[in-house]
Amino acid sequence: MTQLSGLLRELEAEWARLGVPVNTLLRPPLQALTIRSELEPLIGPVHPDLLAWFEWHDGSEPLWVAAPWRGAFATVHFAISQREMNMEISAGEDIEHDPNPYGWGAEWIPLLTGPSMGDLVLNSATGEVLAPYWDDNRWPNRVAPDLSAAVALWLDVLRRDYFRWIDGAWIYDYAAIPAEIRASDLVN
Repeated sequence: MTQLSGLLRELEAEWARLGVPVNTLLRPPLQALTIRSELEPLIGPVHPDLLAWFEWHDGSEPLWVAAPWRGAFATVHFAISQREMNMEISAGEDIEHDPNPYGWGAEWIPLLTGPSMGDLVLNSATGEVLAPYWDDNRWPNRVAPDLSAAVALWLDVLRRDYFRWIDGAWIYDYAAIPAEIRASDLVN
Protein backbone atom coordinates (compact mmCIF):
# COMPACT_ATOMS: atom_id res chain seq x y z
CA MET A 1 0.00 0.00 0.00
CA THR A 2 1.32 3.42 -0.94
CA GLN A 3 0.97 6.58 1.14
CA LEU A 4 -1.55 7.87 -1.39
CA SER A 5 -3.64 4.70 -1.18
CA GLY A 6 -3.91 5.11 2.59
CA LEU A 7 -4.82 8.79 2.28
CA LEU A 8 -7.52 7.99 -0.28
CA ARG A 9 -9.07 5.45 2.09
CA GLU A 10 -9.01 8.10 4.82
CA LEU A 11 -10.69 10.57 2.44
CA GLU A 12 -13.46 8.10 1.72
CA ALA A 13 -13.90 7.52 5.48
CA GLU A 14 -14.19 11.30 6.03
CA TRP A 15 -16.84 11.59 3.34
CA ALA A 16 -18.74 8.73 5.00
CA ARG A 17 -18.38 10.39 8.42
CA LEU A 18 -19.94 13.52 6.96
CA GLY A 19 -22.89 11.49 5.67
CA VAL A 20 -21.97 11.05 2.01
CA PRO A 21 -23.42 7.76 0.70
CA VAL A 22 -20.04 6.63 -0.63
CA ASN A 23 -21.23 3.05 -1.20
CA THR A 24 -23.77 4.22 -3.76
CA LEU A 25 -21.89 7.17 -5.31
CA LEU A 26 -18.39 5.79 -5.83
CA ARG A 27 -17.76 3.32 -8.62
CA PRO A 28 -15.72 0.16 -8.07
CA PRO A 29 -11.96 0.32 -8.54
CA LEU A 30 -10.20 -0.53 -11.80
CA GLN A 31 -7.36 -2.98 -12.17
CA ALA A 32 -3.92 -1.58 -13.02
CA LEU A 33 -3.93 -3.46 -16.34
CA THR A 34 -7.22 -1.80 -17.35
CA ILE A 35 -5.98 1.64 -16.34
CA ARG A 36 -2.76 1.21 -18.30
CA SER A 37 -4.55 -0.14 -21.38
CA GLU A 38 -6.89 2.88 -21.40
CA LEU A 39 -4.33 5.59 -20.67
CA GLU A 40 -0.90 4.54 -21.96
CA PRO A 41 -1.82 4.89 -25.65
CA LEU A 42 -2.76 8.51 -24.89
CA ILE A 43 -0.23 9.69 -22.31
CA GLY A 44 2.60 7.17 -22.28
CA PRO A 45 3.69 5.66 -18.94
CA VAL A 46 1.01 5.99 -16.26
CA HIS A 47 2.23 7.70 -13.10
CA PRO A 48 1.87 5.57 -9.91
CA ASP A 49 -0.44 8.22 -8.38
CA LEU A 50 -2.77 7.92 -11.35
CA LEU A 51 -2.83 4.15 -10.90
CA ALA A 52 -3.55 4.52 -7.17
CA TRP A 53 -6.38 7.00 -7.88
CA PHE A 54 -8.30 4.75 -10.28
CA GLU A 55 -7.41 1.60 -8.34
CA TRP A 56 -9.16 3.26 -5.39
CA HIS A 57 -12.37 4.14 -7.32
CA ASP A 58 -13.22 4.70 -10.96
CA GLY A 59 -14.86 8.02 -10.24
CA SER A 60 -18.53 8.30 -9.41
CA GLU A 61 -21.77 7.58 -11.16
CA PRO A 62 -23.67 9.69 -11.52
CA LEU A 63 -20.94 12.31 -11.61
CA TRP A 64 -20.69 13.54 -8.04
CA VAL A 65 -19.20 16.79 -6.82
CA ALA A 66 -16.42 15.78 -4.43
CA ALA A 67 -15.68 18.29 -1.66
CA PRO A 68 -13.63 20.17 -0.89
CA TRP A 69 -12.60 20.62 -4.55
CA ARG A 70 -16.22 20.84 -5.72
CA GLY A 71 -15.50 19.19 -9.04
CA ALA A 72 -17.10 16.07 -10.49
CA PHE A 73 -15.24 12.88 -9.58
CA ALA A 74 -14.38 11.64 -13.10
CA THR A 75 -14.34 8.05 -14.29
CA VAL A 76 -11.36 7.07 -16.43
CA HIS A 77 -13.55 7.27 -19.56
CA PHE A 78 -14.90 10.71 -18.63
CA ALA A 79 -11.35 11.85 -17.84
CA ILE A 80 -10.25 10.70 -21.29
CA SER A 81 -13.13 12.55 -22.98
CA GLN A 82 -12.35 15.72 -20.99
CA ARG A 83 -8.68 15.43 -21.93
CA GLU A 84 -9.58 15.04 -25.62
CA MET A 85 -11.91 18.05 -25.48
CA ASN A 86 -9.22 20.16 -23.78
CA MET A 87 -6.62 19.07 -26.34
CA GLU A 88 -9.00 20.10 -29.17
CA ILE A 89 -9.72 23.47 -27.54
CA SER A 90 -6.02 24.02 -26.99
CA ALA A 91 -5.31 23.31 -30.65
CA GLY A 92 -8.15 25.57 -31.84
CA GLU A 93 -10.07 22.59 -33.26
CA ASP A 94 -13.19 23.10 -31.12
CA ILE A 95 -15.42 25.69 -32.82
CA GLU A 96 -17.52 26.29 -29.68
CA HIS A 97 -14.56 27.55 -27.60
CA ASP A 98 -11.82 30.09 -28.14
CA PRO A 99 -8.41 28.43 -28.53
CA ASN A 100 -6.37 28.12 -25.37
CA PRO A 101 -3.21 30.14 -25.94
CA TYR A 102 -1.31 28.20 -23.28
CA GLY A 103 -1.67 24.64 -24.55
CA TRP A 104 -2.83 21.44 -22.86
CA GLY A 105 -0.21 18.92 -21.83
CA ALA A 106 -0.54 15.61 -23.64
CA GLU A 107 0.25 13.82 -20.36
CA TRP A 108 -2.45 15.66 -18.34
CA ILE A 109 -5.45 13.67 -17.08
CA PRO A 110 -8.38 15.38 -15.32
CA LEU A 111 -9.35 13.68 -12.05
CA LEU A 112 -12.01 16.15 -10.92
CA THR A 113 -13.80 18.38 -13.37
CA GLY A 114 -16.51 20.99 -13.31
CA PRO A 115 -17.82 23.78 -15.50
CA SER A 116 -17.32 26.53 -12.95
CA MET A 117 -14.31 25.10 -11.12
CA GLY A 118 -12.28 23.92 -14.08
CA ASP A 119 -10.31 20.71 -13.95
CA LEU A 120 -8.02 19.31 -11.31
CA VAL A 121 -5.39 17.51 -13.35
CA LEU A 122 -2.58 15.06 -12.69
CA ASN A 123 0.49 15.52 -14.87
CA SER A 124 1.36 11.89 -15.45
CA ALA A 125 4.91 12.77 -16.49
CA THR A 126 5.77 14.55 -13.22
CA GLY A 127 3.07 13.59 -10.71
CA GLU A 128 2.27 17.26 -10.10
CA VAL A 129 -1.31 18.35 -9.51
CA LEU A 130 -2.49 21.25 -11.68
CA ALA A 131 -5.57 23.46 -11.79
CA PRO A 132 -5.24 24.93 -15.29
CA TYR A 133 -7.58 27.91 -15.44
CA TRP A 134 -7.39 29.03 -19.04
CA ASP A 135 -8.03 32.67 -18.29
CA ASP A 136 -5.43 32.83 -15.57
CA ASN A 137 -1.91 34.18 -15.88
CA ARG A 138 -0.67 31.42 -13.57
CA TRP A 139 -0.86 28.74 -16.27
CA PRO A 140 -0.65 25.84 -15.69
CA ASN A 141 -1.20 26.64 -11.98
CA ARG A 142 0.67 23.93 -10.06
CA VAL A 143 -1.38 23.43 -6.88
CA ALA A 144 0.43 20.49 -5.28
CA PRO A 145 3.70 18.64 -5.79
CA ASP A 146 1.78 15.35 -5.87
CA LEU A 147 -1.63 13.84 -5.23
CA SER A 148 -0.73 12.82 -1.66
CA ALA A 149 -0.23 16.48 -0.73
CA ALA A 150 -3.57 17.43 -2.31
CA VAL A 151 -5.48 14.65 -0.53
CA ALA A 152 -3.78 15.49 2.79
CA LEU A 153 -5.00 19.08 2.51
CA TRP A 154 -8.54 17.92 1.67
CA LEU A 155 -8.49 15.65 4.70
CA ASP A 156 -7.44 18.55 6.91
CA VAL A 157 -10.28 20.72 5.58
CA LEU A 158 -12.90 17.99 5.96
CA ARG A 159 -11.75 17.09 9.48
CA ARG A 160 -12.20 20.72 10.51
CA ASP A 161 -15.85 20.45 9.39
CA TYR A 162 -15.80 23.43 7.03
CA PHE A 163 -17.91 21.29 4.67
CA ARG A 164 -21.11 19.44 5.63
CA TRP A 165 -23.19 16.99 3.60
CA ILE A 166 -26.85 17.90 4.16
CA ASP A 167 -29.81 16.56 2.19
CA GLY A 168 -27.61 15.33 -0.66
CA ALA A 169 -25.57 18.49 -1.14
CA TRP A 170 -22.44 20.11 0.21
CA ILE A 171 -22.97 23.07 2.51
CA TYR A 172 -19.88 25.07 3.43
CA ASP A 173 -18.73 28.30 4.97
CA TYR A 174 -16.01 29.40 2.60
CA ALA A 175 -15.21 32.50 4.67
CA ALA A 176 -14.48 30.31 7.72
CA ILE A 177 -11.74 28.46 5.86
CA PRO A 178 -8.38 30.08 6.72
CA ALA A 179 -7.05 32.33 3.98
CA GLU A 180 -3.86 30.28 3.56
CA ILE A 181 -5.94 27.19 2.74
CA ARG A 182 -8.28 29.06 0.37
CA ALA A 183 -5.22 30.48 -1.40
CA SER A 184 -4.03 26.98 -2.32
CA ASP A 185 -6.53 26.58 -5.20
CA LEU A 186 -7.15 23.06 -3.90
CA VAL A 187 -10.22 24.20 -1.98
CA ASN A 188 -12.83 26.17 -3.86
